Amino acid sequence: MPNVSRRDFLKGSLGVAGAALAIGTSARPVLGANETLNIGIAGSGGRGGSFRAAVEASGMARVHAVGDSHQARRDESAEKLGASEKYLDFEEMLDKSELDAVIVGTPMPWHAPMSIMALDRGLHVLSEVTAAVSIDE
Repeated sequence: MPNVSRRDFLKGSLGVAGAALAIGTSARPVLGANETLNIGIAGSGGRGGSFRAAVEASGMARVHAVGDSHQARRDESAEKLGASEKYLDFEEMLDKSELDAVIVGTPMPWHAPMSIMALDRGLHVLSEVTAAVSIDE
């Protein structure tokens, strides 16, 4: 087995995740070659707020909405990330925003329930860390 650093593994993983976001299947209509994917970020502080560069680097997506339960952090992140919509409630973001995919950058205990909510609505999901901490989840 080759010796791969954690940094190299994560770089490769983000590339694979980005490809999955771009070409995955969905209940939503397929986008044309010139259309842009609308990405929502849940948990815009810390790690969640660091995904703008990766989203923009794809050339096919933009941060469309930001969701965070802390209003000041949400507002600051929406401006920093260039999001046109901001929400305090994750379900409201899923229901009202025209999203194609969601990046879950919240604390770990929220990854499974938030990912399931988004998947149930036909959205693609990138869960920044382990999606669940138990077999039941």
